[in-house]
Amino acid sequence: MNACRACNAPMVWAVTPAGKRQPFDQEPTESGTYLLSHEQQGKPPVARYQDSAARETLRRQAATRGETLKLFVPHHATCPERARFKKGKRR
Repeated sequence: MNACRACNAPMVWAVTPAGKRQPFDQEPTESGTYLLSHEQQGKPPVARYQDSAARETLRRQAATRGETLKLFVPHHATCPERARFKKGKRR
């Protein structure tokens, strides 16, 4: 498990389709907008943004299988110390 070095919250690292690393809150939420999928064994999951139409479609598909859709929130959106990581800001 990884933890935020500012607030110590548990995080999971993923990679965007563009290849950039991005931290996400460890637990999925109803307000999540990213689907994390493990595409290669031994590699971090790939994070794909889901717009509102895609989220609704995915929720319906999950419900037909009796599952709950697991979407994640980028950690920078919930970190109480996020200002410490903004570029150009020094604390």
